[in-house]
Amino acid sequence: MKTIIWLSLLVCIVYGVVNIEGDRKVVIFRGAKSYPGYRGNHRIQETSPTNRRVDISKVQLYGARKNDPTYRQGLEDLAGLMK
Repeated sequence: MKTIIWLSLLVCIVYGVVNIEGDRKVVIFRGAKSYPGYRGNHRIQETSPTNRRVDISKVQLYGARKNDPTYRQGLEDLAGLMK
């Protein structure tokens, strides 16, 4: 009877040690971004709404190339891409 008690006690101790060793996790903290879901205690600033865009079809041309037809064509193509 004593043998069974000692044997069961030994099994419980060995199982407990093995189980404890298996559950250990090593966590290395490397700053705020070291794990997903971290949120700092700083508040996020809300940005003010931006102004509406200016109509670029009436842009005034300046400089030496203002009368160059290829320059104007390039600007018109760029304006078409931005719409």
